[in-house]
Amino acid sequence: MSFYISFLLEIIALAAGLIYYKRMHPAALRLLVPFLLITCLIEGFAYFGLFRNSGLNKNYFYAGFFLLQLYVFWRVFVCMINRDRYIHFLNLVFSISLFLSVFTLSVWGAEKLNPYFLNVVCLCMISYGFAYYYLIYNSRDIRHFRKEPLFWISTGIIFVNFIHLLFVNVTFIESFRRSATNTEVFKILNSAGNLVYYSCIIYGFICSSKFLKQAGT
Repeated sequence: MSFYISFLLEIIALAAGLIYYKRMHPAALRLLVPFLLITCLIEGFAYFGLFRNSGLNKNYFYAGFFLLQLYVFWRVFVCMINRDRYIHFLNLVFSISLFLSVFTLSVWGAEKLNPYFLNVVCLCMISYGFAYYYLIYNSRDIRHFRKEPLFWISTGIIFVNFIHLLFVNVTFIESFRRSATNTEVFKILNSAGNLVYYSCIIYGFICSSKFLKQAGT
């Protein structure tokens, strides 16, 4: 049931992206639409056994997916945060994260769940979100968050990646790994994280079209 909830949210987010695609402002948000399509395809192929039936290891596809995620959101944040020092920070975070991702995949592989790689991905995504939070904290402008798509996107990625980061590191605890309920715990947390994340993405698409106000300016 938890998968279907998450999968439905992904499809709704993709549908919202397609509906508002031409009206999104700034246009950088449109990068999220093909990314959501890839998300739906990979999740669907993994759950319904298409990777397994084809003799393919789904973990390789997820590793590529997470690397693509780092790039797509880096581009979105760089284009929407129009401040040089924040762009420099985002560039630095992306570069370091990309290097560490390649390193962790090279050392520990991608054949199965690689917690070190996932830690890098989660911390990178959280850093993107906090870069925007820090920008608005230092801004003297009056902010109308319901009009700023990047506020909602940042909130969503911080929330879901914090949950994933927490779970990945809990798996280092042997008693948790041996627990019969650890899979159920992950499903519940993952569903909660996805509910917030995709709801924020959907509203980000809506307000980017409705208010036509670029975040960070």
